Amino acid sequence: MLNGLTATSVLFELAGGSDLQARNVAYLQYAIASGEHPRLAALLSQPAGAPAEPTDPAGSYRDILARVLTGVLGHHPQEPGA
Repeated sequence: MLNGLTATSVLFELAGGSDLQARNVAYLQYAIASGEHPRLAALLSQPAGAPAEPTDPAGSYRDILARVLTGVLGHHPQEPGA
């Protein structure tokens, strides 16, 4: 699992990382604004108060890794200062 998680993160970065994600978001916004894809527009419409900007997956690696390890090893409370 850890190898798969790390490989996925590396492939994301090699594919263009956050820049690629920004280009994909811009393309989807263009496709929705064209009016030619009403189902896509309905699927991707955001409720009020939803974040407008996508999060950066590269910054989430540590949190995802911690969740995977917790799932595999079980929950262990952190000691103060750890």
